[in-house]
Amino acid sequence: AATFLRARMWDPASGVLLRRFREGQAGIDAYAEDYACLIFGLLELFQADPSPDWLTWAVTLQERQNELFWDEADGGWFSTTGKDSSVLVRMKEDYDGAEPTASSVSVLNLLTLSHLSEEHSAEWSAMVEKTLSLFAQRLEQAGRGVPMMAAALSAYTAGPQQIVVIGE
Repeated sequence: AATFLRARMWDPASGVLLRRFREGQAGIDAYAEDYACLIFGLLELFQADPSPDWLTWAVTLQERQNELFWDEADGGWFSTTGKDSSVLVRMKEDYDGAEPTASSVSVLNLLTLSHLSEEHSAEWSAMVEKTLSLFAQRLEQAGRGVPMMAAALSAYTAGPQQIVVIGE
Protein backbone atom coordinates (compact mmCIF):
# COMPACT_ATOMS: atom_id res chain seq x y z
CA ALA A 1 0.00 0.00 0.00
CA ALA A 2 2.80 2.43 0.90
CA THR A 3 4.60 1.68 -2.35
CA PHE A 4 1.38 2.34 -4.29
CA LEU A 5 0.80 5.65 -2.49
CA ARG A 6 4.36 6.80 -3.12
CA ALA A 7 4.21 5.81 -6.80
CA ARG A 8 0.70 6.99 -7.67
CA MET A 9 -0.40 9.62 -5.15
CA TRP A 10 2.78 11.49 -4.23
CA ASP A 11 4.67 13.90 -6.45
CA PRO A 12 8.12 14.46 -4.92
CA ALA A 13 8.94 17.27 -7.37
CA SER A 14 6.03 19.45 -6.27
CA GLY A 15 5.65 18.03 -2.77
CA VAL A 16 1.98 17.29 -3.37
CA LEU A 17 0.17 14.35 -1.80
CA LEU A 18 -3.20 13.48 -3.31
CA ARG A 19 -6.12 11.99 -1.43
CA ARG A 20 -8.22 10.18 -4.03
CA PHE A 21 -7.48 7.48 -6.59
CA ARG A 22 -10.26 6.44 -8.95
CA GLU A 23 -10.30 4.79 -12.36
CA GLY A 24 -6.54 5.05 -12.71
CA GLN A 25 -6.39 8.75 -11.82
CA ALA A 26 -5.19 10.40 -8.61
CA GLY A 27 -6.61 13.76 -7.63
CA ILE A 28 -7.61 16.22 -4.91
CA ASP A 29 -4.87 17.67 -2.76
CA ALA A 30 -4.54 15.92 0.57
CA TYR A 31 -5.68 17.42 3.86
CA ALA A 32 -3.64 17.50 7.07
CA GLU A 33 -5.36 14.30 8.22
CA ASP A 34 -4.16 12.49 5.10
CA TYR A 35 -0.56 13.50 5.74
CA ALA A 36 -0.76 12.66 9.46
CA CYS A 37 -2.26 9.21 8.94
CA LEU A 38 0.14 8.31 6.14
CA ILE A 39 3.10 9.39 8.26
CA PHE A 40 1.75 7.32 11.16
CA GLY A 41 1.46 4.31 8.87
CA LEU A 42 4.97 4.81 7.51
CA LEU A 43 6.39 4.93 11.04
CA GLU A 44 4.58 1.68 11.84
CA LEU A 45 5.89 0.17 8.59
CA PHE A 46 9.41 1.32 9.45
CA GLN A 47 9.21 -0.73 12.65
CA ALA A 48 8.36 -3.87 10.67
CA ASP A 49 10.58 -3.18 7.64
CA PRO A 50 13.52 -1.05 8.75
CA SER A 51 14.24 0.26 5.25
CA PRO A 52 15.42 3.85 5.66
CA ASP A 53 13.21 4.79 2.69
CA TRP A 54 10.10 4.65 4.89
CA LEU A 55 11.61 6.90 7.52
CA THR A 56 12.98 9.30 4.92
CA TRP A 57 9.57 9.61 3.27
CA ALA A 58 7.87 10.07 6.66
CA VAL A 59 10.26 12.95 7.45
CA THR A 60 9.65 14.52 4.02
CA LEU A 61 5.88 14.26 4.45
CA GLN A 62 6.08 15.72 7.97
CA GLU A 63 8.07 18.69 6.68
CA ARG A 64 5.47 19.24 3.97
CA GLN A 65 2.54 18.85 6.36
CA ASN A 66 4.08 21.46 8.63
CA GLU A 67 4.59 23.86 5.70
CA LEU A 68 0.99 23.55 4.56
CA PHE A 69 -1.04 23.18 7.75
CA TRP A 70 0.90 24.17 10.91
CA ASP A 71 -0.62 27.02 12.94
CA GLU A 72 2.41 29.02 13.98
CA ALA A 73 0.36 31.34 16.21
CA ASP A 74 -1.44 28.78 18.37
CA GLY A 75 -0.07 25.34 17.55
CA GLY A 76 -1.84 22.37 16.02
CA TRP A 77 -2.59 21.71 12.37
CA PHE A 78 -5.41 23.17 10.31
CA SER A 79 -7.32 20.67 8.15
CA THR A 80 -6.84 22.68 4.96
CA THR A 81 -4.13 24.88 3.49
CA GLY A 82 -6.22 28.03 3.29
CA LYS A 83 -5.45 28.42 -0.41
CA ASP A 84 -8.94 27.49 -1.59
CA SER A 85 -11.01 30.70 -1.66
CA SER A 86 -14.26 28.72 -1.50
CA VAL A 87 -13.34 27.54 2.02
CA LEU A 88 -14.35 30.44 4.25
CA VAL A 89 -12.86 29.22 7.54
CA ARG A 90 -9.77 27.13 8.20
CA MET A 91 -10.88 24.53 10.70
CA LYS A 92 -8.67 22.90 13.27
CA GLU A 93 -10.46 19.84 14.60
CA ASP A 94 -10.46 19.28 18.35
CA TYR A 95 -12.49 16.08 18.59
CA ASP A 96 -11.12 12.59 18.07
CA GLY A 97 -14.21 10.82 16.84
CA ALA A 98 -14.15 7.79 14.57
CA GLU A 99 -11.08 9.36 12.99
CA PRO A 100 -8.53 11.11 15.20
CA THR A 101 -7.64 14.71 14.43
CA ALA A 102 -4.58 15.68 12.43
CA SER A 103 -3.18 17.37 15.53
CA SER A 104 -3.53 14.27 17.70
CA VAL A 105 -1.91 11.94 15.18
CA SER A 106 0.77 14.51 14.34
CA VAL A 107 1.83 14.88 17.97
CA LEU A 108 2.36 11.12 18.13
CA ASN A 109 4.23 11.25 14.83
CA LEU A 110 6.48 14.07 16.00
CA LEU A 111 7.26 12.29 19.26
CA THR A 112 8.60 9.40 17.21
CA LEU A 113 10.23 11.48 14.49
CA SER A 114 11.99 13.84 16.90
CA HIS A 115 13.53 10.76 18.50
CA LEU A 116 14.65 9.32 15.15
CA SER A 117 15.63 12.50 13.29
CA GLU A 118 18.17 14.72 15.01
CA GLU A 119 17.92 17.34 12.25
CA HIS A 120 14.47 18.51 13.37
CA SER A 121 14.43 17.28 16.95
CA ALA A 122 14.31 20.66 18.73
CA GLU A 123 11.83 22.21 16.29
CA TRP A 124 9.49 19.23 16.37
CA SER A 125 9.69 18.89 20.15
CA ALA A 126 8.63 22.55 20.42
CA MET A 127 5.69 21.86 18.10
CA VAL A 128 4.63 18.94 20.30
CA GLU A 129 4.72 21.11 23.41
CA LYS A 130 2.84 23.96 21.73
CA THR A 131 0.10 21.62 20.53
CA LEU A 132 -0.23 19.89 23.89
CA SER A 133 -0.57 23.34 25.49
CA LEU A 134 -3.27 24.24 22.95
CA PHE A 135 -5.22 21.08 23.85
CA ALA A 136 -4.52 21.21 27.61
CA GLN A 137 -7.90 22.62 28.58
CA ARG A 138 -9.71 20.20 26.28
CA LEU A 139 -7.74 17.29 27.76
CA GLU A 140 -8.53 18.42 31.29
CA GLN A 141 -12.21 19.18 30.83
CA ALA A 142 -13.27 16.65 28.19
CA GLY A 143 -10.50 14.11 27.82
CA ARG A 144 -12.91 11.52 26.44
CA GLY A 145 -13.33 13.70 23.38
CA VAL A 146 -9.65 13.56 22.48
CA PRO A 147 -8.45 10.03 23.31
CA MET A 148 -5.64 10.07 20.73
CA MET A 149 -4.35 13.38 22.09
CA ALA A 150 -4.53 11.85 25.59
CA ALA A 151 -2.44 8.94 24.30
CA ALA A 152 0.01 11.46 22.84
CA LEU A 153 0.22 13.26 26.19
CA SER A 154 0.84 9.94 27.91
CA ALA A 155 3.62 9.08 25.44
CA TYR A 156 5.12 12.55 25.87
CA THR A 157 5.08 12.20 29.67
CA ALA A 158 6.56 8.68 29.60
CA GLY A 159 9.34 9.67 27.20
CA PRO A 160 10.72 7.70 24.27
CA GLN A 161 11.38 3.99 24.58
CA GLN A 162 13.41 2.03 22.11
CA ILE A 163 13.93 -1.70 21.75
CA VAL A 164 16.58 -2.95 19.37
CA VAL A 165 16.58 -6.58 18.28
CA ILE A 166 19.80 -7.79 16.66
CA GLY A 167 20.15 -11.23 15.18
CA GLU A 168 19.87 -13.43 12.15
